[in-house]
Amino acid sequence: MDNWITLRKGGNLLHLSYGHTFSNNLYGHNLQLRTHPEFEIKLDLSPNLRVRNRQRNCYYDARELADGAIKELKLLQLDDRMAIKAIT
Repeated sequence: MDNWITLRKGGNLLHLSYGHTFSNNLYGHNLQLRTHPEFEIKLDLSPNLRVRNRQRNCYYDARELADGAIKELKLLQLDDRMAIKAIT
């Protein structure tokens, strides 16, 4: 059963912490939430890979994620009051 709730369609600035570093350059799109059977958040990071200027930090960070260079995500922060309110 697919019971995902869409919280936001557009881009939302993310703060990620992984390994021994962090990124505050990525945008998450199509933010979705599911609370059953487990609490899960789903978002699309692929627009970060489709930027015109591939010298941008968002492209490099998204490329690391896509290539599997990041082994463990430690922290995901959303800066969207409406999305946070919907989650709580």
